[in-house]
Amino acid sequence: MNQQELDGTVVEKKEPPVVPAGLVKRVFAAILDAIIALIMFIFLLSYVIQPIGDAINPNFSKNLQKIDDYSIASNLGKEIIDEKTGERVAVGTYTDEDSKEYNKYLEIIVYYYEDYCASEAMSGQEPKACSTYGKTVNDIISEGKVGNTNLKDYIEKIEKDENDKWSLVITEKGSENGDELYWSRELYSYAQIDFANSEVILPLVNSTNTHALWLTIISVALATSICYLIIPLCTKNGKTIGKIVFKLCLVNNFGYKIRKIQIVFRFLAFAIINIIFGLVTVMLLPLGSFILAIFTKKHFSFHDYLTATMVIDETNSFIYNNQKDFDDAQRREEENEQKIIERRTGIISQKETDN
Repeated sequence: MNQQELDGTVVEKKEPPVVPAGLVKRVFAAILDAIIALIMFIFLLSYVIQPIGDAINPNFSKNLQKIDDYSIASNLGKEIIDEKTGERVAVGTYTDEDSKEYNKYLEIIVYYYEDYCASEAMSGQEPKACSTYGKTVNDIISEGKVGNTNLKDYIEKIEKDENDKWSLVITEKGSENGDELYWSRELYSYAQIDFANSEVILPLVNSTNTHALWLTIISVALATSICYLIIPLCTKNGKTIGKIVFKLCLVNNFGYKIRKIQIVFRFLAFAIINIIFGLVTVMLLPLGSFILAIFTKKHFSFHDYLTATMVIDETNSFIYNNQKDFDDAQRREEENEQKIIERRTGIISQKETDN
């Protein structure tokens, strides 16, 4: 209760009978909502947004197909064939499993640089996915860098062994950091970078990445809006599914019924703080909001403060529409109490008279 001073007399002012939500309940409700939002995001992206996006932009599928075709032509990609139909279902990359019998990585690298990228495509031919032309693998080793690391510091050269198989000659420094298979894998990764940065592949990759990014953004926006805006707008007292399960709801910071516009503003504040700024600050701002909720008396987070809202325990609270309704209810309660007192006083007086 608050206290007000009237004519020198301290009068207690009653507050609406609402109980702030417990931290544990609120955390579990938030986790449930996040899981539901994630499931909805995956569903929307896979079965709604992506099919629509691909229909609107047919070049997306064509560009992916082109990248796969170039990957196979360069020998850097591995075809994954359906055993039943015999058709290509995907294009993957080679792994250590493919090099159990012999070093498959080196065979791929030699073909890519010394055969596929030996020269530029002739006029009228399909362009090649190469960043450099006419260089041997040993040229790549002597000139190449991975970040700030010179390849030649770790790999001396590539050559054929007595079994006519390609092998790497590793420097002493290279031996300290990995074996032949490890450095072969590093060279394979280097070739994949050259492939991805080629004039043919880079525009295709940028186009597909931009398309995929927009599909992801739209899916996130829709899933978030459904879970944290549309459902609260359609339920009583701004409840998400998590709040329904754990019997929580929203009121304004005075403890009265929340307005629809406040639910909208609360969603916007939540989305900006926890999603947009969450990505920008690597989740530091959402973490700060959670810590604030731990240490504040009513477990307010940033978006509660910004939108003047409060999460309460619905089972232990009674929500009035506004201050007037609460004051009217209080007045009626006081009048009823007064009538009861007067009735009891009258009964006692009557008994005394009778006696």
